[in-house]
Amino acid sequence: MGVERTTIDLGSWGGGLAGSQVAREARIGATMATVSLISAAIFTIVFLPLLSVVGAGIWARRLGKRTDVPPFVKWVAYALVVPGAFFIVSGVVSGLIAGLAGVSGKTVEPSQKARVLAEGISEFMNSSAFGFLFAVVALLWLGFWAWRCRPKAPPSI
Repeated sequence: MGVERTTIDLGSWGGGLAGSQVAREARIGATMATVSLISAAIFTIVFLPLLSVVGAGIWARRLGKRTDVPPFVKWVAYALVVPGAFFIVSGVVSGLIAGLAGVSGKTVEPSQKARVLAEGISEFMNSSAFGFLFAVVALLWLGFWAWRCRPKAPPSI
């Protein structure tokens, strides 16, 4: 019972490509998938809080135009949306300025540049999460009142 060795001719299997070229193309495909996943995650982290605040503001405006909804519903939603938008925008501006200024400036030692950049990104993400929390509360508030004041179905015969 000996061990048999099997060799595969990658030249014919790879469509005329040598084995190293097939492996290289597989690595490139895996790298592209990883980069697209990371870019989708970054897009979600950056834009989801801001889009949720904008969506809550639009929904508050539409719900406020309905006659069957009390007027205070719109104002409470606005009172939640405005601070949420403020936290998100101020966090983006201050976090990115702090992080990028520390990295590009000569005032920070080279050994501390990664720490300064991480602190700026942390400030940006924490303020975005806090603003997103305001947006979620506003969306829950609006969802409750949209459900509470929904049009009643006519009685069936």
